Amino acid sequence: MGKSRSDFEEGSFAWEKVCDDEWHSYSLLFNGVDDVNLMIDGVAFKADERNPEILDDWPLHQTKTVKTRLVVGACWHGRQQAMAQFFKGSLSSVYLLSGETESQSAIECAHRCPEQLQFTGMDEITEGQSVTFSSDQSTITVKASTVPEVNKMLRRISYVNTQEKPIPGHRPWTLTSTVECKGGKQLTLPVSKGYVFVEREADPVLSLSGSVTLDIDQHSVKVGTPMISDIQITISQPGSDGTVKDVTSSHVLDYCKVHLKPSRDMDLEYFSSPASLIAALQIDFEHDKEYYLMNACEFYA
Repeated sequence: MGKSRSDFEEGSFAWEKVCDDEWHSYSLLFNGVDDVNLMIDGVAFKADERNPEILDDWPLHQTKTVKTRLVVGACWHGRQQAMAQFFKGSLSSVYLLSGETESQSAIECAHRCPEQLQFTGMDEITEGQSVTFSSDQSTITVKASTVPEVNKMLRRISYVNTQEKPIPGHRPWTLTSTVECKGGKQLTLPVSKGYVFVEREADPVLSLSGSVTLDIDQHSVKVGTPMISDIQITISQPGSDGTVKDVTSSHVLDYCKVHLKPSRDMDLEYFSSPASLIAALQIDFEHDKEYYLMNACEFYA
């Protein structure tokens, strides 16, 4: 019996798996049952006539009684009415972009290595000189006619790490050099090795300053007086060179809690707060006899 493509379509695909005990990222770009593409670690998988394999070429058809399911990591066996052939391994996360398909360029960008080598002297290149990069910019090759020119070009190579918090540790590098003599003979010089040491960034420091003692008269106590009117909250970031940078504006406080000791007398002592300011800053203000608490992600230092 023949089948109509409008009624039946491919429904199950199998790619040869990568089994090397390493973490990998798999992205399935599903534009329709006739347009399914796989990307592994940000690189498009080149399909051939045997890979991927269509396991079941006509399970999907229009029906009013059963809803079609999308399954990742298992296979639905209709005869047993159960899931089978489960994925065996470790998953860190699974994301489903519903209603649209991510572009290959966006996935490639997301997997681009944040650690790269850059050449900062492109505007200084003259005739007889050249600079080439590997696809992931982990290797740079420079060519020049004289040793001083090569030295100058090597000094323009920089290590760049675009991670928000670079992982501390050693980054080894290797320098290989080849010299071409006048007769056309090439000599390979001894390999030079070194490393870039990425230090652990110091944790930011939260500092509070202000008066620790409040001297007030009885009248001020009765009408109400600010408790910490001159308080200053600052956040500083120590640098590896010993400098300290003020980074208060780039951080937010989750909460601010002030304890009272001894506890206040609930019948005679109470807190008053600027209701309009608290509402404008979207701050939750709580208090009891032992403390008061300001809690909100929008509470800036």
